[in-house]
Order: sequence, then C-alpha cells, then structure tokens
Amino acid sequence: MMRFAHQRKLLCNHIANHAINLVPSESKCLAVRVKETGRQYKRIKNLKKLLTWGAVGLITTALLDPLLYSMLDKPIPWLRDLFMVVGGVACFYVLIKYRDDL
Repeated sequence: MMRFAHQRKLLCNHIANHAINLVPSESKCLAVRVKETGRQYKRIKNLKKLLTWGAVGLITTALLDPLLYSMLDKPIPWLRDLFMVVGGVACFYVLIKYRDDL
C-alpha cells in the first residue's frame, strides 16, 4: 500500500511540473487516472465491458426476439422485450453519463 502511495505522489508531482503544457481537462483526467490503483482500473475496465455488452446485447436481442417468435408462430413476450430495451437503454445512459470516468 505504501508503494502505491509513493508512486502516486511522484507521478502527481511530475504531472504538476509539466501541467503547463497540458490542456486543463487533460491534466484533470491524468490526475484521476493516477489516483487509481491497478486493481481499481481493472474493475472499471471490466465494468465498462459489462455495460457495453448489456447495452448492445439487450437492445439487439429485444429487436430480434419478436422476429424469431413471429417465424415460429408463437406469441411474442412483449413485456420481456420491453424490459430488455429498458435495460439496454439504462446501460447506454450510464456509459454516456460517466464516459470520462470509465
């Protein structure tokens, strides 16, 4: 734990020394990345993958599911499709709202 704190402090000092050459938004983004440890960064990366899969997979399935059921001459489960669309849109919303943090 002490090693990460020391490395973070050195990197923050390095960024502070060279912040003149950076755009303010870039320096803020770099400072946020410096605060994260390796495990936290990996969790955020996995969360982004999960949200991306949820958004694309749920919306695509919700659109293709009625086509499949209509070809099989079965009743279409509209409530399930509605929940899939809502879940996919919610995943997209979270991805867009927190795009700088993910």
